[in-house]
Amino acid sequence: MVKRPPPHLPLMKAYPVLITESADELSRLHNTLKDDLEPRGTIERFLVKEMAVVMWDVRRYRRAKTAVINSAFRMALQSLLDRVCRPPGSFIPDGGELAHQWFSTDQSAKQLVLEKLSYFGLTRTRLKQRR
Repeated sequence: MVKRPPPHLPLMKAYPVLITESADELSRLHNTLKDDLEPRGTIERFLVKEMAVVMWDVRRYRRAKTAVINSAFRMALQSLLDRVCRPPGSFIPDGGELAHQWFSTDQSAKQLVLEKLSYFGLTRTRLKQRR
């Protein structure tokens, strides 16, 4: 009796990648897991592919979470600057402009923001902790 290799069922034809992601990179992750785990049989091959997809999703969610938090930080800083940086009779650039400059290399803008916020007990350390 001749032993045949197990059939490879097309459980998932394409990798679930966004247009901004690399299917080749996900394929490499999958192949690395296959090499490490050496699946035998349909169920093990399916589980290894699912593991690759779940690992890919975790990476995606972490990147998305970081982007959401970073964008929220900028909007929160702008909102705070709009409220606190307009003392009567003084001119200060728009809070949106200052918030934008905070994320640039403009050290004078960063210093101005820190000076304005220090009046309310906020320091660079506290801003970093809240990021």
